[in-house]
Amino acid sequence: MPNETNEQGVELSIAEKFKACSEWTIPSVNGQIDEAKSAASKEAEKSEIFCDEHGLTQSMYNTCASHAHDALRGFQILYSDFIAAIAPYMDSIKEVNKLEEKYASIDEGVILKIADEKSVLASNPQYENALTKAREADARYAGIRKTEKNRDVRNPAKWLYMLLLILVGFIEVLLNYQFLLEFMGVPAFAFGAAVMAGWIVAWAAHEHGKAIKQHNFYFGSHVRPEDKVSIRWQFIAASVGILVALIAIYFSRYIAVSNAHQAMLNATGTNILSGGSAQDLGVSPAVAALVSLLFNMLVWGVSVWIATGFHDHNPHYMDADNQKKRADRNLAKVTKTYDANVKAHNASKGVERQTVRNELQAMTENLGKHLILYRQIEEKKRLVLKALTNDTNKLIAVYKRALIDQLSQNGHVHIYDNSNEQIPVEQYAKQAVSINQDQVETLIHW
Repeated sequence: MPNETNEQGVELSIAEKFKACSEWTIPSVNGQIDEAKSAASKEAEKSEIFCDEHGLTQSMYNTCASHAHDALRGFQILYSDFIAAIAPYMDSIKEVNKLEEKYASIDEGVILKIADEKSVLASNPQYENALTKAREADARYAGIRKTEKNRDVRNPAKWLYMLLLILVGFIEVLLNYQFLLEFMGVPAFAFGAAVMAGWIVAWAAHEHGKAIKQHNFYFGSHVRPEDKVSIRWQFIAASVGILVALIAIYFSRYIAVSNAHQAMLNATGTNILSGGSAQDLGVSPAVAALVSLLFNMLVWGVSVWIATGFHDHNPHYMDADNQKKRADRNLAKVTKTYDANVKAHNASKGVERQTVRNELQAMTENLGKHLILYRQIEEKKRLVLKALTNDTNKLIAVYKRALIDQLSQNGHVHIYDNSNEQIPVEQYAKQAVSINQDQVETLIHW
């Protein structure tokens, strides 16, 4: 026949023992104060007083701990009655406690595993080198960012910039190949010349865009003349290169258009020597070649605009950002295995946590209110021990003060510490004397 339970599902016998134990109160310590003073006066009459490692005399310990001892005996009876009543559930309660300890240790286990991974990584010379470079790059970037008032650096993806420059060169090939083929007559030569012209336009656009965007940095009044030489020559070389390329393209087109006009004149029977003119066919070759050259100049102009968008006003800021990205990538390569292992450990932690949590939930549901009552009584026990420890130390302070007062009048009394070394009364008076909660708990056998 199952035991009767109350409306909370707790067995009546357990509820009764719980009520008695939880309502127990600690007896007042005030009645022990006079006893402590009396015992201290009596001990002061001795010629020799011996102290233990805590500074307690035997009489002091016996007198001051008797209150806690007697109180604990009273509490123990009710506590033991409750434990006996809840005994059928104790195995499950202990299992819950173990699971909670296991749950708490999951983090510790993962922390230890990650620490092991970290030690393996730290022993890798490549990691130390990559970490040093990453820190140096971070420091440089942070320093420049600070001088730039924490604005974001303008440094779009290099691959996109290179792709756009290649596209510029490709467009130039499309624009120039046919004219160069008509001029040279050999497809391979024409294609090579077209590629060369495309490369020059793209390179010149890059140099011009960079110089325009970073003009103040390189050519400002704060820059020394000798420091302007390098970038100035790059700009001049790009300008000469684009000028030569455009002139070469223009003449190739002029010759191609002139040949085409001559062919058309020959077809119509017009003779320039007899008064016929190329103007009879419309626009002159020079104008036609110049107009077609405007498309090349438009491509170059757009390319310059693109280049300005892919550069920052401060080239050092861009360089620091690139250095930081390279250092971070190199560090990520070195720590790739470590990062993967740490991620796996953290993932396993989540899985293990969920498993233990599910077990805990199932067991706590089966225990119901009994687990809560047990923990409340254990908390009651902890608070009782804490309060009795405070009461005992209060009595010890009273005892010691009374003892010192008497010893100050009895100069012939000798005090010895636990190593039998004599200590002056003044020194003993300054010594901290007390007991801890663990000592109070061992006053009785639980």
